[in-house]
Amino acid sequence: LAGGSRMLSSTLSALHRKIGAYRALSLTDPGRVPDSVREHREIFDAIERKDASAADCLAARHVESALNNLLRLLPPRKTS
Repeated sequence: LAGGSRMLSSTLSALHRKIGAYRALSLTDPGRVPDSVREHREIFDAIERKDASAADCLAARHVESALNNLLRLLPPRKTS
């Protein structure tokens, strides 16, 4: 993992923890779980059809949807 680099491994571990926390928060939205399952099914179906272009597009759309959902759930950032 991380090519044997302790610094890279540490950075990736921190990133993984943050992603896990954000994922858990995102899934607290009652509509997000069914949406996410549907999105994953669509990606899987595209892969099964060997439609790389559709799978790529659907995966990008899924990540964007998850991000938008998360941004709605996060408290507003304070500006100075």
